[in-house]
Amino acid sequence: MDRSTDSTSNSTAASQAVLLARDNLLQALDGMEYEDTTHSTPDAASLDYIRRIECYSNHKVCGTLERCDLKPAEWQKVCYAAQEAKEIHKMPRSSVQSTLVSGAMTGTNKTYSVTKRTEDGIQYLIIAIRATRTPFDWMVNLNADLVDLAELTSDVKCHKGFLSVARNMRSSIEDAVKEQTSMLDGPVNVILTGHSSGAAVAQLLYAVLFAPDTTNAGEFCKARHI
Repeated sequence: MDRSTDSTSNSTAASQAVLLARDNLLQALDGMEYEDTTHSTPDAASLDYIRRIECYSNHKVCGTLERCDLKPAEWQKVCYAAQEAKEIHKMPRSSVQSTLVSGAMTGTNKTYSVTKRTEDGIQYLIIAIRATRTPFDWMVNLNADLVDLAELTSDVKCHKGFLSVARNMRSSIEDAVKEQTSMLDGPVNVILTGHSSGAAVAQLLYAVLFAPDTTNAGEFCKARHI
């Protein structure tokens, strides 16, 4: 198999993804009932497509990255973020430690999990945003116009679709964090994480939640030492 990273290979893969998303969306809208896929397993065609994407060299972590020295506590946060970003794609159900919040089938809100962990007396609340899974998620991905991120400054522009999802999820995330932290004593480290489009939305959620001009952002952060 050709593992080239040239633009033609990537363009072909992107085109196939767009066509697949369009066909699936049209089928879902053509008088058919669209089922919630929160706990389902991807079909064989989707799994095959994912395997082919992973053959591209630019899908791998660069082998020449500079060394990154982190303190143990910082490294623990990175590990938790990576672990939960992976776990959310296994479609877990709610448990004692984790709460699963299903997103909208239209893609306007993504499915996410809220997981509580404690390590050496330090409390963590990890919010993991699920990446692309449904045809409607693909429609969000393709809504790629650049718009102002008003929560920070008009000089910053970002992906229109991802920003819309982050704004739509804000109140749900706030409620989830407040509910979980109300049952915990002492400082809580809140981590926003995700993979691919989930990571993009997680970053924008941070901006939406913690921007200086966001309503009640100061109280939301200060109350639980986030």
